[in-house]
Amino acid sequence: MRAERIVFAVAAAAAVAHLVDHLIVGVEMDLQFGGVLAFGAVTVVAALAYPRLAWQLQAAGSIALGLGWLVGDFVLHALPTIRDGPQSTDYTGLGATVAGGLLIGVGIAAALRGRAAARPLNHARGHAA
Repeated sequence: MRAERIVFAVAAAAAVAHLVDHLIVGVEMDLQFGGVLAFGAVTVVAALAYPRLAWQLQAAGSIALGLGWLVGDFVLHALPTIRDGPQSTDYTGLGATVAGGLLIGVGIAAALRGRAAARPLNHARGHAA
């Protein structure tokens, strides 16, 4: 669980660094970017609360957040970088894309850990795993 917390924190930091990069460079403050800022805030809160969450919420939340960062930043930064070369916020956008993959990995690790912990209980009760 310690490794999950560290990876989650690093991924959250990469996502927040990308948002700060956008703010430094200057971005049109519209509803879409406001939503991304809210998503970033949820990611930070989840990183802080991660150790206190049930494994099911750790797994589902990490995967959901990871998919958001992975898909969003892949479309908005990785693909344009491949197609047109990097622009001002694309380097941190690529970092946020990788962060999304890391969050998905954390979610999978949490799910596997939770299922493994539950397995001995099932055997003790005479149920098949």
